[in-house]
Amino acid sequence: GRARYSVNINGIEAVYSTEDEHSKHMFYPKYDGGRVYERIVAEMMLEDLKHSGVFADVGAHLGYFTILAAKAMPEGAVYSFEMDKKSIELLDKNIKLNNVGNVKVCNCAVSGKQGSARFAKKDEADDYLSISTESDDGTEYVEVRTITLDNFFGKMKVVPNVIKIDVEGAEMLVLQGMKELLRSGP
Repeated sequence: GRARYSVNINGIEAVYSTEDEHSKHMFYPKYDGGRVYERIVAEMMLEDLKHSGVFADVGAHLGYFTILAAKAMPEGAVYSFEMDKKSIELLDKNIKLNNVGNVKVCNCAVSGKQGSARFAKKDEADDYLSISTESDDGTEYVEVRTITLDNFFGKMKVVPNVIKIDVEGAEMLVLQGMKELLRSGP
């Protein structure tokens, strides 16, 4: 019955809305009683962010890592990429709830090329959305703009120090679209 999930990882405190059923299912009961979602990944990321100024969250979903990064780097910049508008609504809610102003949300799919892609339409936010290459099988799809990280950050003239990628099987496409970033820095 709680409307918030709070976490403290290495002194970084964040809170997430669990007012909707999707968010509630994401955090409770799996992470109730002091358990932390992806603790090792979060701790490693926060350690890397100590000396960073730009974080990219590819597949931001509800903003779990986005919020932690924004709180860890209040003077830095956080770029959150999410293709599902329902998830973006929940991400925006969590950004406001944590009062972080250093996050830019990008409603798009990160891929290996600029253009468009589609994913199966769902009535609610979903943890497992992935770009579809299936033929038309009667499923209703949502079309979304695709970008490459090379193009996006090239235009911004910024190089992210830390990039988290969680895109349900399309990780190789993301990596193919960031060859220049991978060559340009650590």
